Amino acid sequence: MYFNWRYRNPDPYHVSVSNYERDKMERVMASLGFEKRFGSILEIGCGEGNMTVRLASIADRVLATDISDMAVRRTRQAASLFSNVEAQRLDLLSDEAPGRHDLVVASEVLYYFEKHQLPDVHERMTACVKKGGCVALIHARALADDEQGVELKKFGARTIHEMFIGDPRYSVVHDDIQPAYRMTVLRRVA
Repeated sequence: MYFNWRYRNPDPYHVSVSNYERDKMERVMASLGFEKRFGSILEIGCGEGNMTVRLASIADRVLATDISDMAVRRTRQAASLFSNVEAQRLDLLSDEAPGRHDLVVASEVLYYFEKHQLPDVHERMTACVKKGGCVALIHARALADDEQGVELKKFGARTIHEMFIGDPRYSVVHDDIQPAYRMTVLRRVA
């Protein structure tokens, strides 16, 4: 599998040493500050747990998931001091939805799907959000669907985030468009 190959060496995306990634994660955490604490958070595409350990400080329970067994193993190591974190393998397209949560976080992950899979991914994620709960989306802007951004497959933040924003089951809490990425937080109202 591609993602196990990708995680054959630690920190394949250089997240732990990147000032850009650190600053982005700080902005994400600040954008979630409207809630004092979340009961349950589902993180989709946890990678090696860099965001997971931050989310652990604002939740009673964090379920960190990734399609890569290697990434899940490293998340377990990174979050080993947090009794409120569980990490498990999840294929969002084929595995059963892991319950309903107060917050579902998808950071730099949904553009790995094919465009025709996005409606199913959107529905599966929505099924994981409690009514009144939130979704936080953080993705790179891509030249393929935006006026600026990076070379990235066929789509990026614009396509992904607009799909959720256009869903009447959600209302926008926060939408921050930076030069390189977009961060959108939505609340499920229906």
